[in-house]
Amino acid sequence: PDDYALTTLRHVGSGHNTIYSLFAPDGSSLWAATQEGVAHCDSHGQWQTTCLPVSRRFVTLPARQLWASTLSGRLFGIETAGHPITHHPTGQRVSGLYTVDGKTLRTLTPNGPTAVQQVARLKDGTLVAATEGSLEARHPDGRRDVWTPRDSHWLLDNVYALCPSRSGALWVGQRMGISVVRPDGQGRHIHIPMDAPHLQGYLIVRHLIEDHRGHIWASTSNGGVVRLGGGQVRHYLGSANVTACLEDSRHRLWAIAAHQGLMRYDARSDSFLPVQRAYHLPSRKILAFNEDCDGALWLAMDGLLARLDIGRGGRPHVQLFTSEDGLPEQAFMPRSTLRLGDTLYFGMTDGYIAFSPRELVRHTSAAKAHLIVSDILVDGTSLTEMDAAEASRITSSLPMSVRHLTLPPGVRQLSVECALLSYNHISQTTYAYRLEGRDTTWVYADPGTRRVTLDHLSPGNYKLHLCAIDHRGRQSELAHPIDICVLPPWYATWWARMAYLLVAVLLGWLAWRYVQMRREVEASRRFTAITQTPQLQVPSAPLPQDHPAPQEEPEPSAQPSALLLKATQLVREHLDDSTYNRDRMAADMGMSTSSLFTKLRTASGMNIQTFMQNIRLNAAAALLRAHPDLRISDVAYRVGFNTPKYFSQCFKKEFGVLPGDYAKRYGQGVRE
Repeated sequence: PDDYALTTLRHVGSGHNTIYSLFAPDGSSLWAATQEGVAHCDSHGQWQTTCLPVSRRFVTLPARQLWASTLSGRLFGIETAGHPITHHPTGQRVSGLYTVDGKTLRTLTPNGPTAVQQVARLKDGTLVAATEGSLEARHPDGRRDVWTPRDSHWLLDNVYALCPSRSGALWVGQRMGISVVRPDGQGRHIHIPMDAPHLQGYLIVRHLIEDHRGHIWASTSNGGVVRLGGGQVRHYLGSANVTACLEDSRHRLWAIAAHQGLMRYDARSDSFLPVQRAYHLPSRKILAFNEDCDGALWLAMDGLLARLDIGRGGRPHVQLFTSEDGLPEQAFMPRSTLRLGDTLYFGMTDGYIAFSPRELVRHTSAAKAHLIVSDILVDGTSLTEMDAAEASRITSSLPMSVRHLTLPPGVRQLSVECALLSYNHISQTTYAYRLEGRDTTWVYADPGTRRVTLDHLSPGNYKLHLCAIDHRGRQSELAHPIDICVLPPWYATWWARMAYLLVAVLLGWLAWRYVQMRREVEASRRFTAITQTPQLQVPSAPLPQDHPAPQEEPEPSAQPSALLLKATQLVREHLDDSTYNRDRMAADMGMSTSSLFTKLRTASGMNIQTFMQNIRLNAAAALLRAHPDLRISDVAYRVGFNTPKYFSQCFKKEFGVLPGDYAKRYGQGVRE
């Protein structure tokens, strides 16, 4: 552990210091369980002990770890190997790291008004150093150039960032914008229009990088990220306080901001997307980041160091390193990082740290702990407390091996209790879930709890993904998602919906049939009122001598108009002529078809075709009443229909019954 004090043991094995057991993990050092505590002897023969009284035995593990139980019943894990992270204290803050020859590390301290803020090496070997009040260039031939805001029109204020480009130019980030200096020493200030009026001419540039396309990305304290390239200026993230940007070896662009944490640039949407939650990073306070030789990102956070490796398919893998791994109790400095060979350096408030990423990962490599489901609760009741029949309807498996859950209707809450099979820093383990079909990102459980709760799930099918993040940031997902089927109530089942549909169709058909019958009855009533006047009576067609036409007394009615009299007379004269249509009728009446249509609708309420068909059908009805033994085909031809089938359809639509049934009802039968 990292919370015990070390004291020197001058005499080991004396009468007052009994040794219970010994342990030699690597052959070069010795560990002893003594009456006074755990003692360690290094390769130089120097003994040190911890103030932890232990029992008579050690519990040893092969992964360079020693477990000791105390007399008070507590268990401590002690790392028996050294830490790959090396702390180099200087007594001062290290605000920057740089190298001149690519081999030797040099540090920058922000003390004094003339302290160097940034150092950059140009393509021709010129070394440029920036202070708060000037910019100095030292050329390989010994020449020296100095620029200050007083004697330079492009250097306006304090310089905070330098970025040499591949073209040989030098980009300068200042408290009042960005300038560029050509290889010949001539520079100019770049005007950057801002959306916010208060930022005009006051853009604080803290960091500059050049990407593989030659674009310059400027990280500002008050204006987000600014991209310059191709003659255009593009703004991102509004007025966010962006610490730095980084393009990795795979040409992915990253940014860290004060409140948003880690962000990744998406070329398709041309925007920075937050990935803090998606990658399960524990803190949004990221002060510096760098890339190692293997393409992984190292993030200097508040009190810890994180390694982010984006594997195949974009799946992130995060590892966290704390004081257990040798990280000193110091704060990181913003943007203070450097990579030399396979070693990474990060500046801190007291000196800097150095480590080999591969060695650090190998030092802390261990198999990920397994995540299991320890209990399932439905509306607050555990499956183990339910009736066996009720629990079997939900799942037939034990919680540890559950793969499918069927929730009955009316369930308001489902809780799944998880457990990560790890016994190191259990309180720092975080649990999260993602409900496929509802959640697009991981949802974290309440701190200190191992239970994820789903409230008011709608009927349907879901997949529940569970994961746990241990104190080192290692993510362990459940081996398989849990399929959840929420059953609907009876009134929302598929058969109930089918019944609703059938009832709706039946009601719709009945309503349609009712409207059709009302229309038929109304049309028949109006036409009967017109045709039953003495002037418009339709005589039957000539019949054989053995079928004399009956004499019927017409009912008194109102006198029709001359138009109706003439129209009815024309249809009656051409009753058996199936080719007699509205055009011939309009010609016989000496008017156009449209005029006849308008006048006839005004007088009778019907169009020409309906008027002619109603006269023919009423004539057919009169024939069937007077001579029920006539063939249906003969009746159809006598009233101007070409086919008996179409005649029967029109007759039924008008009178509600087929011609044969009509004859049977009002006559003595019909001969087919």
